[in-house]
Amino acid sequence: MVSMGAALSVRSITVALGSSTILHDVSLEVGPGQAVAVVGPSGGGKSTLLRAVVGLAPLRSGAVLLDGVDQAAVPVHRRGMGLVAQDGALFPHRDVSGNVGFGLRLMGWDRARAAGRVAEVLELVGLAGLQHRAVQQLSGGERQRVALARALAPSPRLLLLDEPLGALDRDLRGRLAAELGSLVRHLGISVLLVTHDQEEAGALADELIVLRSGAIVQHGPPPVVHGAPVDGWVAGFLGHRNVVRVGSLPQPLREVLDLPPGGDDLEGLIAEDRLKVHPAGGGTASAPGHVPGTVVAVHRRPARPGVLIDVGGSVLWAPVPGWAVQVGGAVDLEVAPGTIPVFDDHLPVVARRAEDDEP
Repeated sequence: MVSMGAALSVRSITVALGSSTILHDVSLEVGPGQAVAVVGPSGGGKSTLLRAVVGLAPLRSGAVLLDGVDQAAVPVHRRGMGLVAQDGALFPHRDVSGNVGFGLRLMGWDRARAAGRVAEVLELVGLAGLQHRAVQQLSGGERQRVALARALAPSPRLLLLDEPLGALDRDLRGRLAAELGSLVRHLGISVLLVTHDQEEAGALADELIVLRSGAIVQHGPPPVVHGAPVDGWVAGFLGHRNVVRVGSLPQPLREVLDLPPGGDDLEGLIAEDRLKVHPAGGGTASAPGHVPGTVVAVHRRPARPGVLIDVGGSVLWAPVPGWAVQVGGAVDLEVAPGTIPVFDDHLPVVARRAEDDEP
């Protein structure tokens, strides 16, 4: 049966370690059954945020509320939260059943009832029948499933995921992220995830938060955040490669793109899906929106193949074409005309958050 998870409200929390402030006035909401992902660079405060929510990092100011109840006086083990860490943090001296049922024993469950619940959650995570397997005999993916089962066993109101798949290889990480997303949606549990992997965030999250130096710099639905980053730093962090200085753009590109007057000192974003590479001399060079370029690098990565093209001194990344390209080869770059997001003092001139346009 699908149940609705808790509503988490983080209100203007500040967390400090000695004289260093780790989180600065951070506020966020996780609605019932909602999954929210927090992304950001290492050292930006992501894990500290989870520790503050669960009660392991004291607040200098602000409050954490669960279903409207301030958690300040609630002990960690009574907050109704399940935490899954990057390395799983399994007990090596306990078998799978001993790990999954650990929290149930702390809650006073009898042996028979706990065994039934352990079997139930192991089936949920795809590990049915492995109750007596030693954790040292498990693969990396299986260990993370055990850690997830342990967090789910007490039926937490909120699931906290701290880089849960970060120690796994990319193929396994992608597969488990999809499975985890399906599972939490089936359970209807509220989830707060921190990760550096944006594919993982995209597979799990309804809402995306970008955290930088302990402060939230952007939030919104993942497609909105990716499509309209608030500044050049966010654009680069989210994987957009074509953040360029407007004044450095050559005249052929300036004629194609709708640029603000007097904006030469600003940064702009040319989205990759607006670029298409054609063979030079193929009869398209004279068409509107086409500019000549030279290939300076070819990236053949299976997940994201592409080419770097020098266009009059500006180097742009474009999806790899369906024909052979070589470094040093001449190409015709097709650029979809129109406006581009332009950033001024970390505020977008063209790009806006979706809610900014709502009445």
